[in-house]
Amino acid sequence: MDWGKSKLNIEETKYADYIDKRRKYWESLRKIREEYSEAKGNQRFEGTEFELFMEETYGIRLVYYEGNIAGTYDIVDEQKHLIYLLKFT
Repeated sequence: MDWGKSKLNIEETKYADYIDKRRKYWESLRKIREEYSEAKGNQRFEGTEFELFMEETYGIRLVYYEGNIAGTYDIVDEQKHLIYLLKFT
């Protein structure tokens, strides 16, 4: 068995999983943004209100990096976060 090759495959799999999770996260944000927009009657998108919507609906606090939404989030309500996971993953 070539251990070096096996390790490489494990690293590639981890990276592929990371990319897949990241893609699903950004995709979920797009869907939640549409949900938020519909709930607001398609009014202008307000960032701070969207953040509150995320926390109140899905128990997620967005993390920012240099003024932009980062690829991670903080969980503020486990039960609501479970709804997020069931709905978007």
